[in-house]
Amino acid sequence: MSVSLKLQQIENNLVNLLFKLISSQPLCRYVYYLDNDPLSSSKSDVDGTNLINSNIILKPFDETILTESKVKLFVNPIEGNLRRKPIDEVKFTIDICCPHSCWIIDGQGYLRPFRIAKYICELIDGQNEIMGIGQTEVEYFKIFKLNENYSCLTLFIKVNTVTIKS
Repeated sequence: MSVSLKLQQIENNLVNLLFKLISSQPLCRYVYYLDNDPLSSSKSDVDGTNLINSNIILKPFDETILTESKVKLFVNPIEGNLRRKPIDEVKFTIDICCPHSCWIIDGQGYLRPFRIAKYICELIDGQNEIMGIGQTEVEYFKIFKLNENYSCLTLFIKVNTVTIKS
């Protein structure tokens, strides 16, 4: 498989991941509604496509765009060995950036970034053929404070991609 086809497959996997994320109503609600009861039946469903480019961003993490009080997810492929034939795995990250003001969901004992991560993991962890044709695995997480207003939880995801040798 040529490098260009491998890169195209990585792009396809990214799009598959994006559409999987926006299909989850609980995930979309935790991203969009910043109050203490985002799953309330009194709230309207969130059209996940409206979150693309405003809350779910397909470019490398950029702290300069965290100017308004919004939860933002930065979704990106970060690593893959293109010399392998076939390319066997690609690593992705999802940075869940959350304002400190809505990090804790009062009265429920939940942390919003972990709720979002929970729904992401339910969608993709251990699943086959979400991205590529192999299994997708959420390998680990990391939390960091970005500034006085934001902290982030990053999920590291391994995707087994192609199994056909060139």
